[in-house]
Amino acid sequence: MHSPAVRQKGYAAQLAFDRAVNTLNLQEVAPISRQDVGTESALLLKEILDRVGLPPVSQVPNEQTVAAESMTRWNVPGSKITIELVEEGYHAGEFLFSPETVKRLKPFYQAIKALPYNPHSALQIVSQEVT
Repeated sequence: MHSPAVRQKGYAAQLAFDRAVNTLNLQEVAPISRQDVGTESALLLKEILDRVGLPPVSQVPNEQTVAAESMTRWNVPGSKITIELVEEGYHAGEFLFSPETVKRLKPFYQAIKALPYNPHSALQIVSQEVT
């Protein structure tokens, strides 16, 4: 039995992970596979971003920039990772990682897994065994 503090941390970690999965556009994934694909994709995306890094927040488009420039997509600099506006379905009007990005995460991870972690990243999650 875990202490209340440990259970609370576990609950908070699960909520954070669920939020990460919810940033993925999984509309093109068969409903029966969405949980598994979402889980694996969120972990792969974190591993990739922990290596290639993200630009400073000041260089990420905010709501005002998106509206002023009528943006419907944005690429993480130095990668083929795309965040795009979902036009229909349950997530219509939201910006999520594109279905194409989700499909490319495994090969992208394989291509960059030998790179060192960004010193500002969190701990390694995906094992060397991911294929």
